[in-house]
Amino acid sequence: MRITILTENTVRRRGLLAEHGLSVLVEDRGRRLLFDTGQSGVYLHNASRMHKDLDGLDGIVISHGHYDHAGGLDEFPGEKRPVIFLRPEALEEKRHLGTDGTSLRDIGIPWRHRREKLQLHFTRDMEEIFPDIFVVGNIP
Repeated sequence: MRITILTENTVRRRGLLAEHGLSVLVEDRGRRLLFDTGQSGVYLHNASRMHKDLDGLDGIVISHGHYDHAGGLDEFPGEKRPVIFLRPEALEEKRHLGTDGTSLRDIGIPWRHRREKLQLHFTRDMEEIFPDIFVVGNIP
């Protein structure tokens, strides 16, 4: 199994970018999955710099419904995106209470209201999404 961190909060190599968020390319036995997409297209920039081709992915797994884990999907190239695996709760509204104690900031998935062209596969409990590749649900 090969795991390549495409986006996270720090970077130590010239030419790569960092941002608050996460995106990981997982390659195993001929399968290629993107685990999260960060908050922007930084994962695409970094994949290109690391010579990691994201064409022909088998799927995209969204770990949970925050912008910094799913916001970069808007930047994914092309009209045909691979199937996206996520829990239904990921699409619920998520808000963060500001430091003033009254203002609310949206921290949910930015594309949750315009998902009609996406191929979504909702997972619930532990599910085998490809042979020997599982997602785990019901984690608080």
